[in-house]
Amino acid sequence: MKRWDYFIIVLVIAFSLLVLFPFACQSGDMVRIEQHGKLLYEGETNIDTVIEADGNTITIEDGHITITSSDCPDGLCRRGECTPLHPLICLPNELSVTIISREVDVDAISS
Repeated sequence: MKRWDYFIIVLVIAFSLLVLFPFACQSGDMVRIEQHGKLLYEGETNIDTVIEADGNTITIEDGHITITSSDCPDGLCRRGECTPLHPLICLPNELSVTIISREVDVDAISS
C-alpha cells in the first residue's frame, strides 16, 4: 500500500469517530424525578445534589445519577446508573428517574 492509502484510511477512521462525539457530550442534560405521578425534582445533571424521596435516596454527583438507598424488599432499585437510554425505575415506590438530553434526540428505533 502507498502512503496515500494510509492517509485515506486514517481520515475515514477520524471522520467515523467524529460521528460518536455528540453521544459523549451530555453536559447540560436535565434530570427529572417523579414519584406517585408528581414531579419531585427537575434540574441539570452537572449540579451535585441528593434528593430524598419516600423510601429512596437519589444522588447526582459529577453527572452520574444513581439510587444510593432504597427500602424496596428486593433491592433491585439500587442497580445501575441513569442514562438517557436507561432510566431508573422503582416500581414499589412508584419512582422514576429520567434524563432529558438537550443535545441528542434518540428514540427507541435509532438506539
